[in-house]
Amino acid sequence: MAMIGNGNKLRLPRAKSGESVDILSYVVTKAGWKTLKDRIGISSSNPVRILTQKIDKLTSERIEQAGANWRHLPNNHAKVILYREQKVAVLGSFNLTQPSLGNNIECLHQVDDTRDYNQLAEDFKKHWATAKKSEDAFATQETMVQAMVDTLDDTEEEATGQEAPRRQADPTEGGPRDPWSFQKPIIQQVMSWLDTAQGDDLGRIVKLPTGAGKTLVAAEVIRRLLEKRPEARILWVCHRVELLRQSWKSVSRQLNGSIPEKPGLSPIIYKKSLA
Repeated sequence: MAMIGNGNKLRLPRAKSGESVDILSYVVTKAGWKTLKDRIGISSSNPVRILTQKIDKLTSERIEQAGANWRHLPNNHAKVILYREQKVAVLGSFNLTQPSLGNNIECLHQVDDTRDYNQLAEDFKKHWATAKKSEDAFATQETMVQAMVDTLDDTEEEATGQEAPRRQADPTEGGPRDPWSFQKPIIQQVMSWLDTAQGDDLGRIVKLPTGAGKTLVAAEVIRRLLEKRPEARILWVCHRVELLRQSWKSVSRQLNGSIPEKPGLSPIIYKKSLA
């Protein structure tokens, strides 16, 4: 396997005109389907097949209207794109959701070894032959996000309960977003640690699946912390400049003017040159 690109060049490959594209994705949303088409250049000339565990019904209809096809694959958590003419496969952290495919630079690996590609292609063929469309795949926005959270290792995380998360505010509205119900106890745990941590208690790690809102959790923690301790200093570290800029937008939206803007709240981007 080889990492795709380098630095700012890290991108999903484009599909060739008329090339067949096969996709394995845990969830598929309307925004994710649109974003994928834009990112890899899918058009009506590209035969597309999608195997997924969760999909909303409207998206399934739009996929079919676009001439693509989908089938339900229970218990699937894989994320793979197979470019049939190029004989290239891409594996990564993406789901077919806008948060996974939008402005993010995903952790991607390209499989161009012939034997590895052929094995992935054969596995997809076997799954496609036995899979079928099923209403068991249909999910609302709320149950889809909850399903992603439920993929967490329950030996390491406490159960989030059966309450379906409430819908977040539309991010285009520009104001703070109300955390999902499963995010609230996580935020509270972090805030409790900030209030009581001493000595060797060095920190907390928040683990959530791609698209389940780690950035929102962090932004909400920052908002609450700065309301209690306006002079607190925050260090936000990202391995990509693009992710830092994107994260800063989320934090700024969550603050929503409730904290007076100061020079210390502006992002400082440090680039280290590689020899």
